Amino acid sequence: MKYLLIITCCILFSCSTDEKNKTKKLNYGFVNFKIKSRKYQSNLYNYSLYSKNIKIPIDIVRNKPKGDSLLYGKYQLRYNTIFNEAINIDFELNQRNKTINIIPDSLDFSYIENNKFLMIDNLKNNEKIDLIFYSYGCSNTKTNHAIINKLNNKLYFTFKKNKILINHKNKNLFREFEYELNLLTNNSNCTRTTSYVYVNTESSDFIIHKDKSCNWFGFEKLLVDLGLNKE
Repeated sequence: MKYLLIITCCILFSCSTDEKNKTKKLNYGFVNFKIKSRKYQSNLYNYSLYSKNIKIPIDIVRNKPKGDSLLYGKYQLRYNTIFNEAINIDFELNQRNKTINIIPDSLDFSYIENNKFLMIDNLKNNEKIDLIFYSYGCSNTKTNHAIINKLNNKLYFTFKKNKILINHKNKNLFREFEYELNLLTNNSNCTRTTSYVYVNTESSDFIIHKDKSCNWFGFEKLLVDLGLNKE
């Protein structure tokens, strides 16, 4: 009789727990993924969202009652920048609305701070780097040519009729330009094609890149930062 009473209590408790689980309210929130570029007006076409509670892509676990709402919980956003840098953002959705900033053109420049591997860092006296920029699309074609050369241990940038001394104040603009050009990925999402030829005419070290992304405007931005062009 005692055992029968224990079994009956267990069954009643189990039923009560099941009823509570059935009536437990599920909370949903909305995540706004906001494009917030660092330097360029870049877009991001591909990103993935994962639930950290269930290790599968969010398009499978997106049990949504309306719109793009998601169950409260822990998530991870994954995407690659235009420089092919992998970004993982962990966040918890525990409110009705949440904004996550996506920076498509983010790039870690710490590697070039202490490593002198860039062509501009290793340019010798009487050597020069030719930079040829060629852009064409549906409505216009544009060609530009610039030179970085070293004379008497000083670096100069020449563009059209302008000749600028490259010093400690502006050298990082050129170093960042070259580093970005090295890492740029070729995404074909645009009708405009921009070709870059960046070559040391003496050593034959070079970078050749054809960009169809309409996400990187490195040469135009360099000219603006040097005061040679308007935004």
